[in-house]
Amino acid sequence: MTTQLLRYAINSSNELVSIEDVPNGISCQCFCPKCKEPLVAKNAGIKKEHHFAHCSGSDCPGATMTALHLLAQKAFQQTKKIKTPHYNGAYYKESSSTVIFDKVTLEQTVKKDDIYLRPDCVAQINKGNSTHELWVEMRVTHEVDEKKQSNIKKTGVACIEIDLRPLLMTNFNEDTVAKYITNDEQNRIWISCPKLDKKDEERRREHQEKKRLKEEDERRRALIYELEHKKLKEEIHQWLISGDDERAKQIQHEIEQCPYDDDYFVVSQLVEQESILHYILHSPKNQAGREIFYTLARFYYKQFNQCRQEIWQQLKKWQWRQFDATQENDILFEELLSAYIIAKIVQQTDVLFCYDEFMYKKWINLYINKRKVRENCFICLAPLYQHIIATNCKDITELTEWVIINAPNIASLFLKAIDYFDTHSKTQASPKQKLATEHLRQYVMNNPNSEDEITAKILRTCYPYTFAPQYNL
Repeated sequence: MTTQLLRYAINSSNELVSIEDVPNGISCQCFCPKCKEPLVAKNAGIKKEHHFAHCSGSDCPGATMTALHLLAQKAFQQTKKIKTPHYNGAYYKESSSTVIFDKVTLEQTVKKDDIYLRPDCVAQINKGNSTHELWVEMRVTHEVDEKKQSNIKKTGVACIEIDLRPLLMTNFNEDTVAKYITNDEQNRIWISCPKLDKKDEERRREHQEKKRLKEEDERRRALIYELEHKKLKEEIHQWLISGDDERAKQIQHEIEQCPYDDDYFVVSQLVEQESILHYILHSPKNQAGREIFYTLARFYYKQFNQCRQEIWQQLKKWQWRQFDATQENDILFEELLSAYIIAKIVQQTDVLFCYDEFMYKKWINLYINKRKVRENCFICLAPLYQHIIATNCKDITELTEWVIINAPNIASLFLKAIDYFDTHSKTQASPKQKLATEHLRQYVMNNPNSEDEITAKILRTCYPYTFAPQYNL
């Protein structure tokens, strides 16, 4: 901090005066505001800044700070106006405001409940029959210490502290000090503010009550959630045993309600360790179980790709199993086959379209929502697996004739599957099958444009070596 010349002093009437308002020399009859020694006014020259000096020639370091303190008190007493600090409580905030008082008293000893204090300024506002006080402490050197702050708070009177130290770095005067006190929002703090502290406490209690009610509600919800989950878990367990249609509808509704919940209970019970294969192998093999499978597929298709190899291994076990096919076995084979097709769609879309999820949904929804597309895929894949579903045909020969009559739009695809199987299989086709195949080939040659586009795209993507080695979605 730079040393400043003393430009304010106390005159013989004990008033604070400026160097510009007194006679030059010893005749100024002024005294140092700090040590009370006589001063000489040096205000006649034009080269040096006007100032007071001690007659004895001594140096009084605290004189300027004391003068600033007195000048601030004087400015406040004259303007009777002040800018309060921002109130920044833990729960309540209030902006700074300008307050105009009716009376300002300086250095008045105040007694409150056996506590004696001497605030720098006591400002009062009269409202009706009541008087409201604000104490103001002007800080130049020492801040209000903890003991004094505690005593001020015990009195229940509002009090602020204004930090005047930034003014010491300037050539302050009456105007700049008055503006600093009345206009500046910074460099001031609340020492005590019972009114605002009360609001802060009220907000704190409101906050605590809201928090308590929220925690109570969360505990209640958690209990209900736990009870509902316990009941739902039992429902799922019973359904996995019985395959009851009504329970299946409830489970399907639960899945569709919030399918993408990361911690979704229903799905976690059905798809253990995020493996769709667990559901396929352990779910009831009836219409209701199949509907839930396709519901899971609609939302959790990415998990199908994660266990694609395991699904393929299970699927190979059902090749050539037409002889012991039951309705349950057919549903199991259908779910494995659909799971593999969905997994391949996801895999190929990742590779070809840079993880474009729109492409996932487009083709998977086409497959799931169009039952005829699924059945077409099952029929066309029957020669590869030698396992027939989606029709009542007993063997591939009968299915070949059935395709010509009932599904001519997939005849060319079905023929490709037969040709691929005949080329790569070690078994020889029967004479009846060879005749049926030739009949089919003739039909395809005579009807070259009879091909279902959606079925073709799906099969060419999932089984490219069979249906089109160079094709993709």
